[in-house]
Amino acid sequence: MSHHSLNTLTYTALLVVVISLLSSCAITVDSNHVGRDFIRLDTSRIQFGVTTKNDITALMGTPSYTLELKSMGRHSLVYRYFSRMAEAVAPDQVASRLQTFHFDLNERLTGVDYVSSFRDDSTYFDIEKASRIKQGDPRQRVIELLGPPSGVNPIPPPESELGEVISYSYPVTKYLDKTYHLLTYNVLIQFDKQGNVATVDVMEPAI
Repeated sequence: MSHHSLNTLTYTALLVVVISLLSSCAITVDSNHVGRDFIRLDTSRIQFGVTTKNDITALMGTPSYTLELKSMGRHSLVYRYFSRMAEAVAPDQVASRLQTFHFDLNERLTGVDYVSSFRDDSTYFDIEKASRIKQGDPRQRVIELLGPPSGVNPIPPPESELGEVISYSYPVTKYLDKTYHLLTYNVLIQFDKQGNVATVDVMEPAI
């Protein structure tokens, strides 16, 4: 994994990376486990700190898998789908989407991440523009450069001295030897309590 960081990766940002599987390392998935197609759950239908894990499964059904990270005080539900028949953003890629819901130990929702290479709802962004984000920039400056984030994690762990983490991620999925190979490009931005940029982490896969 090639990891370029503009600042030291913070605890909360690390948490987002690990439990949403948005690291820039390759992930391989057997062709028999492509997942079930789903529609991205809009954040207008959930409430951070209130919505429960049972609420999400009632809306989304059984997840593709779950992740338990009790040492970090979090666990996650992951919904994943690959389709070789659907149109991807690039002709040599497989259309793929993942949505991850993060919960605290009380099973209350703390964040949501989404990545997609489906043409109709791709989360593609220009990762080169991340270098123009500076510490102290307001949130609006980030949005102007990169657009709406694909992930929002507004509730940091209680011990964190910083605030919200937003993420920009897009997947590149190839199909080789009856196996799906997934890489992701990621930018993680954490804000301070005043809503200004505290850290920026850029992660790109080694190709």
